[in-house]
Amino acid sequence: MRKNTITFIEVIIVLCVIVILVKGIAYKKPHNQLPTPVNTTHHIITKPKQSSSLDAEMLREEGDKLFLQGKYEEAIRCYDKALEVDCNHTPSWNNKGMAFNNMGKYEEAIKCYDKMLEINPTDKYAWNGKGYVFIKLGKYREAIECNDKALEIDPKFANPWNHKGIALYRLGKYKEGIKCIDKSLELNPTYARAWYNKGLILYEQGKYEEAIQCYDKTLALDPNFKDAKRGKEEALKALGK
Repeated sequence: MRKNTITFIEVIIVLCVIVILVKGIAYKKPHNQLPTPVNTTHHIITKPKQSSSLDAEMLREEGDKLFLQGKYEEAIRCYDKALEVDCNHTPSWNNKGMAFNNMGKYEEAIKCYDKMLEINPTDKYAWNGKGYVFIKLGKYREAIECNDKALEIDPKFANPWNHKGIALYRLGKYKEGIKCIDKSLELNPTYARAWYNKGLILYEQGKYEEAIQCYDKTLALDPNFKDAKRGKEEALKALGK
C-alpha cells in the first residue's frame, strides 16, 4: 500500500512539473520577441550611416556629370550637398578641388585638398591635387614636395611623377623633368598629358623630331588635344616643314 502511495505522489509531482514547464514556456514566448525591436533599433542606428554614404556618393556622381560638361559652379553645389550629408566624403572634397582648379580659384582648391589631408594625412590624391595646384600658382618647389609626399605613399602613382616632371621643367631642370615623365609613362603608357609634357620639354631642348613623336602619341590617345596639335605645328615650323 505504501508503495502505491509513493507512486501516486510521484505521478502528481511529475504532473505539477509538466504544468510549471508549460506555463514557463508560455510566459517566455513574448520575451523571445524582444530581439526583433532591438535588432530593428540597431538597423535604425546604422541605416542613416549607410544611407548617408550612399546619398553623398549619388550627389557626388551628379556633380561629376556636371563637371564633365564644364559646369563647374553647378558641380560644386552638388559636391557641397554631398558634404552636408557626409562632411568626410573625400571624393567630393577632391572633385570640388578639381572644379575650383579648373575655374582658376587655386586658393579655394588648396583648401579642399587640405581638408582631405585633415581627414586622412596619407591621402595620395590630396597630395597629388595640391601639388598640381601649386604648379598653377608657380610654386614649383612646393609642388615637388607635395608630389614626393604622394609618391612616398604610392610610388606607382603615375600622376605625381608627371606633375613633378613639369615642376622640374619649370625650374629649368629638363633632364630630371623628362626622367620623371618617363617614369609616369612607364606606369601608364596611355597617359596623354604626360606624352604632351614630354613633347613640350623636348621642344624646349630643340629636339623637334622627338617632340613631334610625343605629340603624335598624344593625339593618337586624344585626337582633340588642342595644345598637342599646336605644339606639333610649331615643331614642324621649326624644322622648316
